[in-house]
Amino acid sequence: MRHIFLLLLFTIVSMANTQPYEREITLPKVTKPTLVELKLDNTIYEHSSLNLHDIRLLSQEGTEGYFIRSHQNKIVENQKRLYPSLYNRDKAELTFKFKKLFDIERIVLHIEDRDFESLFDVYGDGKLLVKNYQLFDYSSETGTQNFTIKIPKSSVKNLVIHYHLDKTTSFYKKYQKIQKARQYLTIKSALFSNSNKNKEPLEEESEIKLLKVETKEKESRYTFATKQIPFSKLEPMIEEKNFNRDATIYLSNKKKEWKFLSHFNITASLLNHKNNKVAYSSGKAKYLQIRIDNQDNNPLTIKAIKLFTKPKYLCFITNPNSYYKVQYGDISLNTPHYEVANLVDYNTPFIIGKFQEERELKVENHIKKISFLEQHKQLLITLFLLLAVGILGYIAFGLLKRTELDV
Repeated sequence: MRHIFLLLLFTIVSMANTQPYEREITLPKVTKPTLVELKLDNTIYEHSSLNLHDIRLLSQEGTEGYFIRSHQNKIVENQKRLYPSLYNRDKAELTFKFKKLFDIERIVLHIEDRDFESLFDVYGDGKLLVKNYQLFDYSSETGTQNFTIKIPKSSVKNLVIHYHLDKTTSFYKKYQKIQKARQYLTIKSALFSNSNKNKEPLEEESEIKLLKVETKEKESRYTFATKQIPFSKLEPMIEEKNFNRDATIYLSNKKKEWKFLSHFNITASLLNHKNNKVAYSSGKAKYLQIRIDNQDNNPLTIKAIKLFTKPKYLCFITNPNSYYKVQYGDISLNTPHYEVANLVDYNTPFIIGKFQEERELKVENHIKKISFLEQHKQLLITLFLLLAVGILGYIAFGLLKRTELDV
């Protein structure tokens, strides 16, 4: 019975592997569980399902959990409020420490004092950045104040601010009783900022050559084999320099039934320097068709299009001394659901893995096994029941015989 069970189990495992494509993964050596990120490429897009639900991650331990996430630009931090880590009042000197290098162009001090004038010197990592920058508060005079220091853009980790009250001005002499009573300024914190901006989302370009073009009456249809490469926008590469026409985008997976995606306008003119050929539409299919209304103009010459793709990444947690590969291509598989996506976030450190060359697997044998079992399913069930009845009968006969001997 044990041998029969193992044989059935082996048959089921063989049947389960119906993926036609496989790629091994190369990883840096790790000494502890570590998040891995691998960028999906056009080869995987072409041979996997439209929604990537057929991808399976395997290790020497079996099937592993993973998740797929889109590219995310790191948010550029352009302001930070710090409290002084050291305030030497005898030297009128404040020290601010950043955890890592930070770009500074502007410093706004939180000063509680009123009616004063003071000159400030700023040092970044020991280097003088600005000298004798005047800050003031004229609450009793005009009600104006300036607590902001502007400096040349500098990337610093340790910043020192030194100030000295200006005792030569008429303002100081007028309020000298107040100034004499004040030995130092009460500076609670500082807001450091810069003008850095977030970068535009990363996009990768793929050039797709023209598959065929057909012109009927006043409409030209340009067909491209886009190989399921996902795109967020596309641009037809048009040879003519002056045109203004309406266009429509259609998608298909069989070139028979076309699904409407979007309308857009293509315009170019050497006279008024116009050039607008980009369609901001998202899609993914095996084939793409652009239909252009020529009106009474000659058809445009389009030999290729550019697809712009926002990268997607396969992510998983690797363990030391583990080996991994992915299999894909069986579009009949359902979308898996793993918990690993809830164990990390975009701030979790990761290492970058690399896909090796794609290897095509032979799945004909698996298909034949599945087909044989499906065709003889009723016979196999009958045989299994007969086998079970025979085993139970044998056991019952043995028990009966033992009972007779005991009597």
